[in-house]
Amino acid sequence: MKKSTKLAFYAIAFAFFVHSFVNGTRGVFLPQFKSTFALSDTFMGGVNGLLSAVMLVSSLIAGELCARIGNKGLAIVSLGFYGVAILGLQWVSSSIGFVIFYAFTGLGASSIAVAVNTAVPALGLKRPGRAMSIIHFVYGVGASIALLWMGNLIPKAGWQNAYLMIGMMFAAAILLLVVTKFPISDHAARQASAGHGFWKETTFWMLAGVFGFYLTAELALINWFPNYMEFALSMPQVNASKTAALFFVFLTIGRLAGSFFIDHFSYKKISAWFIGLMIVSIAIGLLIPGIGAFMIALSGLFASICIPTLMLVITEQFPDNSMRVIGAVNMVAAIVRMAGEFLVGTITQRSGAAVGFWLIPFFLVLALGILIKLIMTPRRN
Repeated sequence: MKKSTKLAFYAIAFAFFVHSFVNGTRGVFLPQFKSTFALSDTFMGGVNGLLSAVMLVSSLIAGELCARIGNKGLAIVSLGFYGVAILGLQWVSSSIGFVIFYAFTGLGASSIAVAVNTAVPALGLKRPGRAMSIIHFVYGVGASIALLWMGNLIPKAGWQNAYLMIGMMFAAAILLLVVTKFPISDHAARQASAGHGFWKETTFWMLAGVFGFYLTAELALINWFPNYMEFALSMPQVNASKTAALFFVFLTIGRLAGSFFIDHFSYKKISAWFIGLMIVSIAIGLLIPGIGAFMIALSGLFASICIPTLMLVITEQFPDNSMRVIGAVNMVAAIVRMAGEFLVGTITQRSGAAVGFWLIPFFLVLALGILIKLIMTPRRN
């Protein structure tokens, strides 16, 4: 790997690392926001819904912007959105002001995801699977550090000062990106000149379906696993929290381990195998109560490489227009995710946690079915 390419990779990985300090700590800061701005749970529910809508639209715009200004430019813009949010929330006092500046965290999150997930092919790395796994591993490490750090810092220094500390990290990441020279290749030119004809292609909608159903399943698992253990398995809250954390431990370990073997296999096939193993692990957990919680947590090991490899599958299928396509896929996936999580919540409310949780392997089966169909379909030219 050339020195310039290596430095560019480090810069983009660090940008994703600091992104996790806001995106991975929303739950920690939520009670602080509610108290400071006198917000109700209903109001915050509406704010989170608005945030999802903002991320949905901005994902598509980010893909177009990335094709025009490149990964480095979009990454700087993304971190700039976070900077506006962090600085703005320091001085606003009204709920409307909070909503406006909090929305900028959604713009930052969706934009940085496109910038980072399209950077690996843009840099022309020889082992894209390893690079993508390492980047997502770095995100997991950052989120873990952030949760521990913010949990101790907020009670001592207040959430505004804690946010300013994160803001200093964002400033360092922006500076690193600005001074880092990204290699110039014909990849950027091809991306900029590519059109929007992918919307008419069946392959695009199949990829959007796979990623949408998979992402819905993974996020629903993260959000509803503690609830399932507490109400379906009658597990004490403390034990449920520890077991839920175990899922992230397996997820992080899997991403690090996966970086050593991903590139030796077809990205589509290895994604299919790991989604299949994830289904088996969750199904065993749901059917055998004695080891249920552990087996569901173990599914994090199989979930670990799915998002990185699915991003690479999209890049393989649309090598000359991956930036716009990844942005569009993220937008469609966000719609599927919103509908899917609403369905899980509704069925859980009406039929209980045990029944609602079965929707998660069901979504995975849908993702796997579409992916198998994609594997059997001849690769597009």
